[in-house]
Amino acid sequence: MGTSDTAEGLGSARTSQEGAASDQATTAAAVPIEAGQLDRFTIDTNLVVDQDVTIMARMSGVVEEIFADRGSRVRKGDLLLRLMNRDLALLLRRAEVTAKQRKAEFERARRLFDERTIAPSEFEEIELLSEAAQTDVEIAREELEKSLVRAPFDGLIIDRFARVGQKVIEERNEPSALRTQIASW
Repeated sequence: MGTSDTAEGLGSARTSQEGAASDQATTAAAVPIEAGQLDRFTIDTNLVVDQDVTIMARMSGVVEEIFADRGSRVRKGDLLLRLMNRDLALLLRRAEVTAKQRKAEFERARRLFDERTIAPSEFEEIELLSEAAQTDVEIAREELEKSLVRAPFDGLIIDRFARVGQKVIEERNEPSALRTQIASW
């Protein structure tokens, strides 16, 4: 059959030449082995991952902190990298304060409208300003989230190219890439 010396007597094991000649997998029968019967046993195989992606920042900025390095196991949603984002956090805070103010104005306007002391058009304008302010909060929150690079799935960090202090440019942010592969574990 052409089995190698180290795999002799183990059923249908093949040499590397036979394996290369055939695209079909061969099943090897399990045979109990006593200690000392086998010096060495080699199986050629390929590890195939479910997903292999390069993860990049969704905006330009400077890398402030890195949370995962080569060999790190990560879960979906884990924070991998953060760009400097104090300005975005402040914009979010300002939007939240404005939304709170607009909501209070809307509540006052609702009471006045119910008492029929303000015109419907004035009430609608205040209501729309309140809705727009809440939308501004959502936009600011999304911009802040763009400064965070998260794991898209459970996996293993294979390589990391980003360094703290490095400038990342959105259109070509290869330097911030964190190459990950997912494997069952």
